[in-house]
Amino acid sequence: MERCTATTEQIVQKLLHELSLPHDLGSIQFNSSASIGIAQFPTHGTSAPELIKNADAAMYAAKLAGRNQYSFYNDQMRQQAIARSNMEFDLQVADRDNQFNLAYQPIVRLADRQIYGFETLLRWQHPLRGELKPDSFLAIAEDNGMISSIDQWVMHSACQQASLWRQQHGQFSFKISVNMSCRQFLQPNLVQDIQSLLAKYQLESSQLILEITEAMAMQNIGQSIRVMYELRELGILLSLDDFGTGYSSLTYLKKLPLNILKIEQSFVHDLGVETDNALIKSIIDIGRNMDLLILAEGIEQQHQFELMTKLGCQLGQGYFFSPPLNSTDIVLT
Repeated sequence: MERCTATTEQIVQKLLHELSLPHDLGSIQFNSSASIGIAQFPTHGTSAPELIKNADAAMYAAKLAGRNQYSFYNDQMRQQAIARSNMEFDLQVADRDNQFNLAYQPIVRLADRQIYGFETLLRWQHPLRGELKPDSFLAIAEDNGMISSIDQWVMHSACQQASLWRQQHGQFSFKISVNMSCRQFLQPNLVQDIQSLLAKYQLESSQLILEITEAMAMQNIGQSIRVMYELRELGILLSLDDFGTGYSSLTYLKKLPLNILKIEQSFVHDLGVETDNALIKSIIDIGRNMDLLILAEGIEQQHQFELMTKLGCQLGQGYFFSPPLNSTDIVLT
């Protein structure tokens, strides 16, 4: 078995190497990669369907390991595959039975601690597992295509809630911030769909903040810039989420038509360490020199609030101000 495994590894490594080489398609050169799952007869299965199923589970493990990898099947993968299959089924039920809901975390102006807006946060009220946060299921939804349906529901629900608040309180000036998935951000009719949504719920475009990540913006930088400029022309505000954890290229940052730069919460949690303070100060200075609002997420303690205010950050959110709330728990004045 060991000799067979060694031979298989040699073949797979050669395949990965060949696939990674540049290929010419007419005048265009492109690169490819592969994630390979391996199941061996009879150890990992005694029939073709069983071997294919187990090889597929191994391939998924290879993708999770960083792609362009290979992985042999093992029993733990079987349990993971079963859990994943169950989660996929539960997601379909959740979509059908309206088990999703939104929580709203206040975004606060640090200077006077008044509410600037609310970030919408997706929650899944699972009938057996209780409330689930997106990091426990969104990756699966992205892989199986359900993310499109979830994205649409979140956007509609957030705009509908903002419209309801406006009806209840007259002139509603608070912003509503919505996180976008990569698939949603790059869909062909995004700008037209959002324009229709704003008209449907009679919202001002300046009330809507769309949050994208650095990784999303850089995936197709040309298309990202075009889409962002079209959204800005509508008057929609654009926020770059988790700044400092990805590309953080000033060259690209200057090209993006942003309104808000959002500092990732791990930087805020480490405040008090001299090097981290200097780094955050640099990020704030860069943003303010580009006429961007700076938003620090994850403010949980008094000293974090005081230091972020002293460093010149304008906006913040976190448990120091408020946890995410149900819409019925929010009192607007």
